[in-house]
Amino acid sequence: MNEFMGNIKGVYDAKEQGFTPGAMSMHDTFTGHGPETEVFKKSSTSELSPVKLKDTMSFMFETCLGLK
Repeated sequence: MNEFMGNIKGVYDAKEQGFTPGAMSMHDTFTGHGPETEVFKKSSTSELSPVKLKDTMSFMFETCLGLK
C-alpha cells in the first residue's frame, strides 16, 4: 500500500516530533515507516479509552497504485 499524508494543523499523534503543520510524507510499497519509538511505547502501554483530539487536522491518502 502506498500512502501520502500531511499535517495541516496541530500535532500528528504518531509523529510528535518534526512533523509540524505544513509537513508531508510519502511512503511507497515496501518502504519501512511507522510511529516514533517513544510514541509506540506510550500507545502500547496506555489504557485503551476514547481520546478526543483538539485543534489538530491531518490527512492521509492510501492507494494500491504507484505514486509519482
